[in-house]
Amino acid sequence: MCFRETDVQVAVFGMGYVGTVTAAVLAELGHYVVGVERQAKKVARLQRGRAPFSEPGIDELLSTVIAQHALLVTTDPDEAQGSDVFLICVGTPSLPDGSQYLSPVQTVCDEIGSLLADTDGYPVVVLRSTVMPTRLTGLVRILEGSSGLEVGRNFGFATNPEFLREGSALQDFRHPPMTVIGAHSEEAQRVVVELYAGLGASVIATTCRTAMAVKYVSNAWHALKLAFANEVAVVGRALGCSGAAIMDIVTQDTVLNVSEAYLRPGFAYGGSCLPKDLAALLSTLNPAWVPVLDAIPRSNEQRIQGAVDSVLATGLRRIAVVGLSFKTGTDDLRESPYAKMIDSLLDAGLQVRIYDPDVPPSRAGDYCGFLASLEALRGWAEMWVLGKPEHLPEQSIPSTAVVMELAP
Repeated sequence: MCFRETDVQVAVFGMGYVGTVTAAVLAELGHYVVGVERQAKKVARLQRGRAPFSEPGIDELLSTVIAQHALLVTTDPDEAQGSDVFLICVGTPSLPDGSQYLSPVQTVCDEIGSLLADTDGYPVVVLRSTVMPTRLTGLVRILEGSSGLEVGRNFGFATNPEFLREGSALQDFRHPPMTVIGAHSEEAQRVVVELYAGLGASVIATTCRTAMAVKYVSNAWHALKLAFANEVAVVGRALGCSGAAIMDIVTQDTVLNVSEAYLRPGFAYGGSCLPKDLAALLSTLNPAWVPVLDAIPRSNEQRIQGAVDSVLATGLRRIAVVGLSFKTGTDDLRESPYAKMIDSLLDAGLQVRIYDPDVPPSRAGDYCGFLASLEALRGWAEMWVLGKPEHLPEQSIPSTAVVMELAP
């Protein structure tokens, strides 16, 4: 292990799984760390170099950094007075309705706020606990209320989600795939970046809310992957082959199957393959056995209906749609989500004109509103629905028109 000199004092509030691993590795990196934990029995155990949970290597690391006087574990929050960085690492358990029990986080914010009132310089509070972004404002208000200070002016605030797996937490902390930092100010971001400088991971700077949401979406994605793979086992049995063998081959394709290619928010899918092949697969299965797969077409239709509802809600009648084929670069109209949306708008009695340079007029079929030029749309359309905004030259839409993009 390599220890380095540092003048940074870090306070870690909450010495559970995340807090203990965080405190121990930050001490290993050379910071002076104060771990604050209210449960006296847990503190006594930690002071002996024993973690309150099983994790490979953690007891050895705790014993080392405590012996080096790089880590102090205490029940007294006042021991953290004067820290440069305050990390909030307390748990956020679920209530019976699935919502978060945030009382421990709120209590810690109040305690840290009281310490900030007597701290010189520009201390930074870092929320590492997993908290819904919608609760962020309330926590910042507690910090400001108990300190009498203003975030951004008198102290910094950042969110820094953790991505630790039980059983490999030390390895995950020491060699993270990325460090995500949502900061309220550039100074707060700089402080957190320097905190993890010894890890050498790429830093992704974003907003506080986005950083918080990344943790939830990452875990939802992991859960979805597991559920999907388990349903593939059902598919394999129904088709007379091995689900494990299927997924072993599928995951070897890192160009499409295991990549970012299909992981960008956009409009509904369409085309000649996805709708047809998914429908064929589902027709051979009992929907009750594969609820994730069964939900995919309904989710896709919801994207289309949501766009239709949004257009109808405006009350406007003359609608320009940019996009007809199912995706950019092809003239294929099969199962096109844009075509389905246009059909619904026409059925609702709206006037619709369409522009898509991917589609030659001879392929536009019965869409009498299809135009080969944008010129006729500029003075006609009250609303522009952009399925393929890349096909629009700059400033091609009048400033008075209502615009709706189908992809974020």
